[in-house]
Amino acid sequence: SADGQLLTCLHVANRTTAAVVRFRDGSVFDVAGYAAIDPQSDLALLQLKEPPSSLVSVKVAEQETEQLTPIVAWGHPQGIEFAAFEGRVSRLVKSSEL
Repeated sequence: SADGQLLTCLHVANRTTAAVVRFRDGSVFDVAGYAAIDPQSDLALLQLKEPPSSLVSVKVAEQETEQLTPIVAWGHPQGIEFAAFEGRVSRLVKSSEL
């Protein structure tokens, strides 16, 4: 968001004591901590210590995801940084069921 909140998977950040966020342009910002967490949904809302003024918000889906819903995921598989993958939801599994 424009005020420096970032959404990620809780399992990515749940064991960290300090973190930084690196954007595609190479800029790095310190994470102040959690703004909120939702263990059931495996989500963590992080807050940047000093967010840049250039941040813009991305709208997150407000409805429940269903099978075959089109999605885009970003990741860093095998060292390929900031890779986007298009796909569809094949099945729904709660984090507590993993």
